[in-house]
Amino acid sequence: MAFLSDAKSFSASLTKDGRVAFAYLMENAVGCAHAKAWPDIEAHLIQKGINMSKNTFQASVIKPSREGKVFIGSTDVDFKGYFIIAKLEDADVVRAWYKKRIAKERSNLDNLEKLIKEEWNV
Repeated sequence: MAFLSDAKSFSASLTKDGRVAFAYLMENAVGCAHAKAWPDIEAHLIQKGINMSKNTFQASVIKPSREGKVFIGSTDVDFKGYFIIAKLEDADVVRAWYKKRIAKERSNLDNLEKLIKEEWNV
């Protein structure tokens, strides 16, 4: 399974602080049922002497995971927080979240297009 089997090489690609955050997820947040909210992750990092903002966490840990084979999912439906996808059910949760988000963004774009047409008739 690519999601978990590539975790070691993914971890090695992160910064020292990123590796600590990722290790926390590997130990505590494998599967959507074990999703960890940002305050839990942040508390763990502070306990380890690491001051990392949520934006830094997303840019330095979450984003790279989504560009490779270890995919850290996030959701605000049923399970709130971040988790490492381990099985199809986890991937389905993330897929549903993305579909909802993309639909919302599509709606925003449609509204912008409508306003542009009304204002400048283009």
